[in-house]
Amino acid sequence: MELNDRNGKSFQIGQSTVPLAEPIEVEYKTKGQFNPSKDLVYNVYGNARRLQKTEWDSNRVKFRINELGDFQILNDTIAPIIHPVIKNSNKLAFRISDNLAGIKSFRAEVDGKYVLMDYDFKRRLIWSIKSDSTETFVGDLKLSVVDNAGNESTYESNMDVPLPTPKLKKSKGKPSKKGKTIKKKTNSRKKSKKK
Repeated sequence: MELNDRNGKSFQIGQSTVPLAEPIEVEYKTKGQFNPSKDLVYNVYGNARRLQKTEWDSNRVKFRINELGDFQILNDTIAPIIHPVIKNSNKLAFRISDNLAGIKSFRAEVDGKYVLMDYDFKRRLIWSIKSDSTETFVGDLKLSVVDNAGNESTYESNMDVPLPTPKLKKSKGKPSKKGKTIKKKTNSRKKSKKK
């Protein structure tokens, strides 16, 4: 199978239109210096990038693929983003996202006690799951999120501190009877006077 090296960081393996009957392992001798924990192989199609399980041995990289096509070695040094959605004594919810390698793990604690969290990958949402419905969240909250390149973000807050209220943008126009905003239509054409 042909491997077409473009610049040492970008290469093509076969044709993306040719299906693989089963996954194959690729071993590739790279040019230049790479950071084994941050430089990982991605399958590239359009603007999308999918991480491949990557192992380094000096300047040789090994990875397993399920499909042929374009691949890149990309460096990820940016930590995940954590955005609080709900934070009260009964429920916790956060949106978590990562720019490249993807989320590997997360851990929430309140007052030093582990909090079980569920994860909806498509919505990028995690939320608390209570084993005891009478349990309340009181004390210091700590949420750690790690991506597949080892970058870590931490959100810390006290449960007594409320989340800021989002500011609503004022809409232009007047509200209709059903609450929807109606914009006035303007006629940009000037009426010509008949002579």
